[in-house]
Amino acid sequence: MKSNRSKIIALSSAVVFALAIAALKFENTLGLLPILVAIVAFFTCVIHTSMHLSGVTNADAFGYYQQAQQTKAEALHKGLDPRDKKR
Repeated sequence: MKSNRSKIIALSSAVVFALAIAALKFENTLGLLPILVAIVAFFTCVIHTSMHLSGVTNADAFGYYQQAQQTKAEALHKGLDPRDKKR
């Protein structure tokens, strides 16, 4: 079964973002809290939406970051390989 963890987190953070924007109406009573919640929810939504669209299953954001860095390191290593006779 395919895990939809990133999709669920992206959708819930989008809802929290919308609620935080709506809470800005009560700025006098809540202070900076809605703005901070909106910023965190927005970036969480962006990160998990990209994870879901790229097909990452059942991974957290840090694991996704590590996987991307490993792929970049492998590509760099292959590009600088002195045994490559194509250059």
